[in-house]
Amino acid sequence: MTIGKWPNEQDTKLRCYAAQFKKTDGSVAIIAAVTISAVIMTAGIAVDYGQSVAMRSKMQAAADAASLAAASTQLTNAQRIKMAKDIFAQNIDLSEFTTPPNVTVVMGASGEDVTVSATGKIRTNFMRVAGYHNMTVDVDSSAGVQSINAEIALVLDVSGSMRAWIGAQSRIDVLKQAAHDLVNTVSSGNAGAKPVKFGIVPFTVNVNIGTDNAQYVTGTNHSLFTGTSWAGCVFSRPSPEHVSDNYTGNPNAAAGKWHAYIWPPMPNGDTDPSTSSQCLNPSNGTNSGYESLEENAAGVYKPQTAGPNFNCVRHPIMPLSTNLTQVHDKIDELTSESNQGTIIAPGISWGMRLLSPGQPFTEGDRYAHDMRKIIIVLTDGEQTTEAEYHYDSCHATTNSTEQFAFNPADFKLDGNSLSGTGPDDLLTPYGFIRDSDTFGTGPASWAGVKDDLQSVSLAACTQAKAAQARGRPVEIFSIAVSSSAGPGTKVYDLLRDCASKPDNFFYATDSAALRQAFEDIAEDVLNVRLTN
Repeated sequence: MTIGKWPNEQDTKLRCYAAQFKKTDGSVAIIAAVTISAVIMTAGIAVDYGQSVAMRSKMQAAADAASLAAASTQLTNAQRIKMAKDIFAQNIDLSEFTTPPNVTVVMGASGEDVTVSATGKIRTNFMRVAGYHNMTVDVDSSAGVQSINAEIALVLDVSGSMRAWIGAQSRIDVLKQAAHDLVNTVSSGNAGAKPVKFGIVPFTVNVNIGTDNAQYVTGTNHSLFTGTSWAGCVFSRPSPEHVSDNYTGNPNAAAGKWHAYIWPPMPNGDTDPSTSSQCLNPSNGTNSGYESLEENAAGVYKPQTAGPNFNCVRHPIMPLSTNLTQVHDKIDELTSESNQGTIIAPGISWGMRLLSPGQPFTEGDRYAHDMRKIIIVLTDGEQTTEAEYHYDSCHATTNSTEQFAFNPADFKLDGNSLSGTGPDDLLTPYGFIRDSDTFGTGPASWAGVKDDLQSVSLAACTQAKAAQARGRPVEIFSIAVSSSAGPGTKVYDLLRDCASKPDNFFYATDSAALRQAFEDIAEDVLNVRLTN
């Protein structure tokens, strides 16, 4: 190839292309630079946008918490507005803003709806080069009380241990205040056409259905009531009706009438009058031979008055009612007095019967998908008949006149007959569980009795939650109070499993936690929901 000459046409074209590129390479460099800058700026905007999205999510959560809290309380509008702003501030980090959020709270015309709006500015990172130093982030959240139809049975432990202190007050006093607050919150916050009905089931070992319900009970005129009268407590019925809501009215049928609770004549020693009995409610074994027959004075609650009503809780059930004065008066009447034991099952079963539209309590509406039927059960310790703590000699004692005898079938109860010496166990609505082997488990120790109490109470909870008759099932909220009902105890496990769902179970070791549990339940009952 001769230097300075193109050997052919192809080489000539290559030379031309090279010359052309040489003339335009400066423009390409400029375009490339602009393109790279645009890509970087776009990426930067994406990063800043992502930051704003993350902040909006935080602000939305804070606004939602604020609107829900303000919608579910019964404070004045001014107090609710302050509460909403305070809660928003507690849930947001102000250091992330160049301009702190401006929060406005607007109350609905009815006072039940709350709207929380917040606007703030955050610092940009990449958009600053384009002159945009801040980005505005704003959110809105509205919450309100939905219309509900509800019936609530408060199943409340009034055993002697409820007198123990929890903080600066007794458990029973904190319970009563929390119950008052729940009734006020739910009744005033409900926007439904129907007012909420409330019923109260006080319980210890047993439940008092009220002497005005004698038509559903047999044995109210039993000869063992000589010198006194039936106080209102009832025995359970034989299995499986011991936890059911079935009622036929037949006094002899398992699903028929209940039998009056009667503490049978316990041994008072033997034929030697100098022998002292360790039985809690001694007698000579005859129908009118109780060693002591005390009467409750008017307005005085003493479950341990001697005689056939011994250990019968004296606070009767209050049927469902929309009369809030009566409901509050009933709560005020509750007291905690010395008694022998605590069993949850009777309270749960009678709470279910209270909500049922069928007899013996007919104040409940029919089961329906738009009707919430709710049981709130509270107790503060392990279930027990307390016989294990007495260390007495009743089980080795005989009557001075007639031989001790107890036939469960005479009282429509399951179990084996007893005769001769007194029983080991104390009386329950199911009879003498350990001695009569009421549940057929053959409890050889007090641990076995506790297992029986656990089983029957869980069965009562299961039966109550299944009650719906083609409608909405009964919901159970449960509250364990004090370390005696804490993790690791049988009653803690029972109440946890008794609740309709995990969020319906509460464990409270102080007065603030107990009140908060009732507040949370009230919010759930009111169906407070975000509306946007």
